[in-house]
Amino acid sequence: MNFTLRQWGVIVGLSLFFFVTAYVVSQGEPEASTAIDEKPFDEIVWCEKANALSQWRTFLDGSVDGDSANDIANLRNELDGARDIAPVELRPNMARLFDYSLLVTQAIERNDGDLDAALSEAQTSVDMERINESIGLLSESIVACGHEGLTE
Repeated sequence: MNFTLRQWGVIVGLSLFFFVTAYVVSQGEPEASTAIDEKPFDEIVWCEKANALSQWRTFLDGSVDGDSANDIANLRNELDGARDIAPVELRPNMARLFDYSLLVTQAIERNDGDLDAALSEAQTSVDMERINESIGLLSESIVACGHEGLTE
């Protein structure tokens, strides 16, 4: 099979590209460029946010006494802002509570604003044992900051 000079150039170019790529990949990734910079935990900022979260006791303890759909949306915003500043070990629990509040908000829309029905619907969609565990851990962190806890 006779190749033209252009075809040989393409073959050599692709081969060279393959070998250079293989070499670069075999060297591994530089550690400095792949490190993710995590924000250091600031206890003062977290405790300020914990105080704001402690105001949502009625939703988080399951009673929703006097809460409205707007209150749940506001709680969701507070939880969203708290995830990045919470202690590292608490962040997955904050995300779980955010997801739970999002499910409740969506259920409120499906149930024409009926908060009790929405809460019941959302509770069937989640592992309430894990939600309650997350609420307990959040409450402990709030109490550690000197604020009133979420649960009795």
